[in-house]
Amino acid sequence: LSVQIFSPSPPKFNMPSFTYQPFRMMLSAFACFFANVSLSILARSTGLPTRPFHPLRSLQLNKADILIYRDKRTLQPLFVKKPMPGTFLKQLPFQLTIDSLIVHHSQITYEEHPVTHRDPGKIIFAQMEFTGTHITNSPERLQKTPVCIVKAKSSFMNNTLLTAEFSFKFGGTQDSFEVKGALGTIKDETLNKPLIPLAGVSVTGQIQKTDFTIKGNDISAITSMRLMYD
Repeated sequence: LSVQIFSPSPPKFNMPSFTYQPFRMMLSAFACFFANVSLSILARSTGLPTRPFHPLRSLQLNKADILIYRDKRTLQPLFVKKPMPGTFLKQLPFQLTIDSLIVHHSQITYEEHPVTHRDPGKIIFAQMEFTGTHITNSPERLQKTPVCIVKAKSSFMNNTLLTAEFSFKFGGTQDSFEVKGALGTIKDETLNKPLIPLAGVSVTGQIQKTDFTIKGNDISAITSMRLMYD
C-alpha cells in the first residue's frame, strides 16, 4: 500500500498515531427525511412542573435519509467546542428517556467542501442499521447508567461492510465518547473518491481490513488505526 499526500501543508505522521492541525469545521446544512416513524410509549407523567418527563420504550425510524454538508472555507477557531449528543439532551426543556432507538434501511450522506481549492468530497453510508440504548437526560437514570451504547452497520460507499460501536458518556461535566469499528476489504479507487478531495491523500493498493478506535470529547479526539493491506 502506498500513500501520496497532495495537501500543501501535509499532516505530520508520528507512528503509530498521527496528529493533523489545524482543524476547522463549520456545519452549513443539515437535512433529514423519514419514511416511517414508530413510537412505543411506556408511560407518561408530569414530573416536575417545568420539566415534564417523557419516557419511551422504543423509537423506530425506517428509511431515514440524512444529508450533512460542511463548508471548511470559512475560518473557525482551532479549538471550538463541537455539538455532542449529551449536550443536546441536557438543553432540552423536558426530561426525555428512550430505552431503545432503532433505525432500519437508512442512509447518511456526508459532503464537505475543503479549505483548499479542491472539489467537495462525499462519503456515503448506505443500507444503514443501528440500535441505540439508554438515551436520556434524566439525572436519576444518568446516575445509575451514564453511558449510551449505539451499535451500527452500513455499506461504506456502497462497496464494503462497516461496523461500529459507539459509547457516549452523558453524565459528568464534560461529554465524552469512544468508537470501535471495522471496515472490510476496499479497493483504492473506492477509497480515493472521498480521500483525495477531503484529505488531499490518495492510496494505491487494496486494503483487506481496517480496525479503528476513536476516543474524544467536545474539544478533541484521538484515533488509532490498524490496517491489513496488499
